[in-house]
Order: sequence, then structure tokens, then C-alpha cells
Amino acid sequence: MGTAQIFAYYLDDRGVLVGRRDIIWGDEGPKLPGIYSMKYMTVDRDLDAKHNVAWYEAQGRSDWVMRKCDGSPATEFDDSNAPVDITRPEIREFLYAQAVTPVVKSKRFDAMAVDNIFSTNTFGRCGNVEGGKLKRRYSGTHVDPTFANDVADWLRWLGARLHADGLCMAGNLWYEEQDIEGFRSLAKLLDIVVDEGGFTRNCKANVVDGHWLPRMKAMRDVAREQPLIVIDYVCPSAADMTPAALDWSLANFLLLRGESTYLAIRPDKSEQGPLYDPPQLHVVTGRPMGDFKQEQGVFYRRFEKAIALVNPSSVLRAEFDLAPDDRWRDLRGVSYAGKVKLAPGSGLVLVAP
Repeated sequence: MGTAQIFAYYLDDRGVLVGRRDIIWGDEGPKLPGIYSMKYMTVDRDLDAKHNVAWYEAQGRSDWVMRKCDGSPATEFDDSNAPVDITRPEIREFLYAQAVTPVVKSKRFDAMAVDNIFSTNTFGRCGNVEGGKLKRRYSGTHVDPTFANDVADWLRWLGARLHADGLCMAGNLWYEEQDIEGFRSLAKLLDIVVDEGGFTRNCKANVVDGHWLPRMKAMRDVAREQPLIVIDYVCPSAADMTPAALDWSLANFLLLRGESTYLAIRPDKSEQGPLYDPPQLHVVTGRPMGDFKQEQGVFYRRFEKAIALVNPSSVLRAEFDLAPDDRWRDLRGVSYAGKVKLAPGSGLVLVAP
């Protein structure tokens, strides 16, 4: 299975990633052999946290700051990084010079890891202040075609510049069921799609029932066409990781896995210390034998050496009937034959003994 690492600054020794990870998102330090390296940047905020709204005002650039319809700054995630107008050429050049030009000069990285891309106007951008008055550009609604088109135009510009400078563009693109088509259209503009929504939160399935299949199909379609990295923050800490939560994550990942699909599985909290690297993350499945299918309440996918099973219902138990003569074991060595029972919101990966 393809594996990715999300940042590595908190590890005791980055060197342990060699042979265990294929990609580092948000890499720092000396380049590690055999690992594809991505340098972090933000998509529509000033990367420098010191460049807050007050800094822009002091620089005479208050009109660069994007604001909500009530005039307050359209800040994201309650951080201090100023939200800026990505439609303006001078701002695009400023962001590129600040975040990308040093990377190009270093000749150290393979791609830019562009964070927090949305097709929806999640943080309520409305416009900027010019001449003391708010000049509205967006409606302020969550799904706004003008906003999505502006993001797409910025990504096309950014991608062309990165390619000219010898870098690929990886984007952390947020999936929202209210705008699946927007997600699909922006995904096509990226060289590598990153999904931070994952499958699991707080050791439980975070997408189930009627929401599960549309999301799985969207991610599966991306994985068919281009590289995809799935980030799954399974449990709050490494000590909280449970076999059931790990199985759910791995089984879902295997259902959508394509030729260049990678899983970054980690606790929600970036803990100082050793690398979280359970042996189950390196299970050998062989090549897939077709797409995932459904049998009663179970979605399954067969591989040359494994089978992935998922029950996405949050309330109903499900059963999957293995072939009569087949013998399997799970990722902890427990043997299975005949009918396999799956609890609500559970997954299971079985491998040939």
C-alpha cells in the first residue's frame, strides 16, 4: 500500500521514514532518499503568520484583505494569517514570491503542498474595502459559483507557474456533499489530490449511511485518474488507536485505491516521539480484481491476496459470505471462513493465509 507522512518535524528521527513512507506532505530538513517531498504553502492566506490584518493595514494594503459581508476579516481557522484576494495579479505574484520562489531556488523539493482548498465559500468571503467602503464580489452564500470560478482560475495560474519552475502541485481539497461537482472540477486542476476528510475521527467512522457512498464514489473516481493522498486522523492520540478503528480506515482506503493512491494514517494530535507505523499499514494485497461491489449491506473489493469489507450503516449489522472453501485471516492473524459478521460502521481486511 502506498503510504504518506503528514509533516515530520515532530518525529525523534526523520530518517525512520526511509523505506516506510513514499511521500512527505509539508516536508522540512534534508531530503530523504526515495521519498517524494512536498513543501507547504497556503492557498489563499499569507503564509507568514506575522502578516496579519494589522500588518497589511500598516503597509497600506488593507484592500488586499478579504472580508466578510459585515466588514470583518474573513479569517480561517481562527488563525492570524491574513486572508487575501487571490484574483488580483499583484497578490498572486506576492504569494508566489514569498512561498514558492525560495523553494524553486533550493532545488530541494518535488512539489508544493497547497493547503485548505475549498470549492465552497466556507469562511464567508464577501469582498474587500476600497475607499472606506466594502466592494462586494461574492454573495456570502456557502455555495457560490463566482467564488468557485475564482479558486479555479487561481489554481490554473498557480499550476502553470509551478510547472514552469519544475514543480508539481498537490492540493488539500476539501470534499463537501453540497458541492460535489465543484470538488470534481477543482480536483482536475491538481497534479495530486489530497483528502484530509478521511474515514475516521475519534476512533469511529465519520462518514456513514447515505453520505458514505457519494463520497466514496467521488474519491474512487479521483483515484482512477490521478494520484490521491488520503489523510485519516483516526484517533485523538496514538495510545487511543483501536484495532476496529484501524480496520475501518484500511478497508475504506482499499475500496477506493487506484494505481497511485496513498494513505496517511495518524493520530489527530501530532505527538513528539517515534513514528506511528503499525504493521497493518504495510499489508500486501496484490493487485485489485476490479472495482468495489455491494452484496446486501456490505461493500467489498477483492485483491489478488486480500479482500476488503465495509459496512457503512451506522445502525444495521451486516454479513458477508466467503466462498465455501476459502480460508482467510485478519490483520492480527485471526482465521475466518464462511459468513463474516460486520458491526455497524465497521470494516475488515482479510488476507490469504
